[in-house]
Amino acid sequence: MKKQTTLNRLRRWLKNFSQKKDVVALLCSKSWEVFNDEGNKQILIFQKNGTLLVSTNGDVINSTWQFIPANKSIIISAEGKTTMLNPVFVDGVVLAMGKSGTQECLFMIDETRTDVMPNRTFDELVGYFQKALENSHEYIAAQQTKVVEQKKQIICEHQTEIIAAVAIKRKKCKL
Repeated sequence: MKKQTTLNRLRRWLKNFSQKKDVVALLCSKSWEVFNDEGNKQILIFQKNGTLLVSTNGDVINSTWQFIPANKSIIISAEGKTTMLNPVFVDGVVLAMGKSGTQECLFMIDETRTDVMPNRTFDELVGYFQKALENSHEYIAAQQTKVVEQKKQIICEHQTEIIAAVAIKRKKCKL
């Protein structure tokens, strides 16, 4: 139960820090390993023609998927069951999809990125999201500093213009 609570909390705050990417292009460019702690290796391969190959421990099921632009969701149909998923977190290495109308979340990891999460454990997944959050805070702080510096530069330029204008007016008054 503790893992589910942590995953739900992660889902809420990750939604605010996701990079905006083309989910469809991202889905079709990689094979995705589904994060699970059941010991099964499940791979999802999304194809541009709407076919979805689902491999569980090497056994493959042909399924379908469809992108719904109206609400930016993905519909997956497999073995007589259809599910709507909404992107929650997208960064090219990890893709988190929330099941519509629930707190359930499907975490997919780029199968080739064993350097990021070599063991695919719950702790590695949480650590990855914590690092993403820290990086987003650093990015926001850097952007805020940049804006402050730009404003200081604008103020300095205006002060210089004002000082020059006053000096010209003083010269004219003395003449």
